[in-house]
Amino acid sequence: RTQSVPYMRALLSVAFGYLADQRGDAATALQHQLDGLVTSHRLASPRHVAYSLEGTAGALALAEDAAAHRLGAELLGRADHLRRGSGGPMPPAERFDVDRAEQRLRAALGDAAFDEGFAWGSDADTVELVTAALERRP
Repeated sequence: RTQSVPYMRALLSVAFGYLADQRGDAATALQHQLDGLVTSHRLASPRHVAYSLEGTAGALALAEDAAAHRLGAELLGRADHLRRGSGGPMPPAERFDVDRAEQRLRAALGDAAFDEGFAWGSDADTVELVTAALERRP
C-alpha cells in the first residue's frame, strides 16, 4: 500500500528512522530518513519535505563528524522555513524528535555554530540541501 500512497511511504520511512535513532543505530536511521526524503522531495509537499529534513537532521546528529552536524543544523533551518511558509511551525506537542536532534546538534556544534547553520539553512535552496543530504547515504 505504501507504494501506491507515497505520502504514507514518506511518513513511515521517517518514523522508522526515528525508531532506529532512538536505538542509537545511526546508519539505519540515516538510511530510512533519506528514503523518506527522496519520496517527500518527489511529492514536493513543503510540510512533507520539512518532516523528512527534520528526520534526516536527527540521523545526522548521531554522526561523528562536524560536517554532518553542520548539515543537520542547516536542514533544521530549512525545515523551519518550509513549515512557516506552509501553515506555521511544528506544534510544540509534536517536537519531541526535532528537539532531540536540535539538542544533540547544539551539544556537538555549540550554540553559535548551530545558530549560524540554522540561519544559513533557512535561506538555502531546498534542492541543494536535499542533494547534500543524499550524498551522505551510507
